[in-house]
Amino acid sequence: MGAGAKEKFPDSELVIYPSKDKYESSRKQPFTSYFDRLKEFLLGGEGIFIISGYSFSDDHINEVLYNALNQNNRLHIIAFFFDDAPQKKIVKSGRNFPNFTLISPSEASISGRSGKWAKNSKGKILEPYWNKETNKLELGDFKKMVDFLIFCTGMREVKE
Repeated sequence: MGAGAKEKFPDSELVIYPSKDKYESSRKQPFTSYFDRLKEFLLGGEGIFIISGYSFSDDHINEVLYNALNQNNRLHIIAFFFDDAPQKKIVKSGRNFPNFTLISPSEASISGRSGKWAKNSKGKILEPYWNKETNKLELGDFKKMVDFLIFCTGMREVKE
């Protein structure tokens, strides 16, 4: 929530709770301003937008994301999922664009190509993020995703 939002909109809820009126609530202030800012950011040039903890079950939000992916080929969205269902749904709908990376525990879609994860016995990079009991990748866990992103910056070595 942006600084000062509650002061600007004192009678407005700052959270939309699950209900039958959820979509209608999202069409009011301050949320319409936030959607406009999101669209502006996504269409504004080169960028990487990382999503974690969103299931892609809100079509009005999905359309903002999908339209931006279609209109801005210099945008890349990376989505980390806690389970496989949202990733499978997006791939099945044909929305796994080349500039949209989807990472779930059992599968991934990278550059528009989908497949199941298989841990390379020689590879050590994913070792800290791989659950040996379930044979699944755990980057949908927010803490593990943050650790992975820090590792990708070169600021931390892989733990063995």
